[in-house]
Amino acid sequence: MKRPRGFAKFVGGQGFHCLYLAAAEDSASVKIGVAADVRDRLSTLRSANSVKLRLHRHWWLAGRPVSERIKKSFTETYEPRRIRGD
Repeated sequence: MKRPRGFAKFVGGQGFHCLYLAAAEDSASVKIGVAADVRDRLSTLRSANSVKLRLHRHWWLAGRPVSERIKKSFTETYEPRRIRGD
């Protein structure tokens, strides 16, 4: 995921957060999360998992509260299919 020069500083200064879906390459499971820097978060997830993860989708949203509200909607919608709280 290539970003323009100064992108991280700009979105950080504006208070944007990223709602992301990270998918395991060998299964249908998807991690839904919110992060200020999705590249750093994905790197952390990859180092903590034995399965290969890829960024499936992501959206930059204005502020953490908005991102968390949409994440909550996703998790409520897919509650029956949740695995270990994710």
